[in-house]
Amino acid sequence: MWRTLVVALGIALAAGCSGSPPKPRTATQLTIQAQTGPATAPLRLSQATLRCDGTAVATGFLRNTPDRACALVHRGAIQQVAINQRSRRVCSQIYGGLQRAHITGTIDAKPINLTVTRTDGCGTADWQTLEPLLGDPQR
Repeated sequence: MWRTLVVALGIALAAGCSGSPPKPRTATQLTIQAQTGPATAPLRLSQATLRCDGTAVATGFLRNTPDRACALVHRGAIQQVAINQRSRRVCSQIYGGLQRAHITGTIDAKPINLTVTRTDGCGTADWQTLEPLLGDPQR
């Protein structure tokens, strides 16, 4: 009886271990152009790039926080904001400012082309969701 149990357990373990390894993530490569600054001064144009492919590498205004930005990407926040923007949503008419950002590139081999503005409550909420990637709008 014990021998049968040990053999059955060995077969079960071997079956569980013989599955294919998890599929590695395709590299994320993004370019972010942002117009930021306080409402009392002209906005400044800044740019950053982000690559997430097992390591996080960034340039521009993201150079000090690439891990945080890649974590946001891996959580699917950019794709969720894009889905929200394509859906019908009711946005408050609360003006957040002239700041805007444009995100282009690929995430898991899928193209991204997303613009975030702070001209209403939805855009301000989108910016807040993506702040690890976009940075402080007042910078």
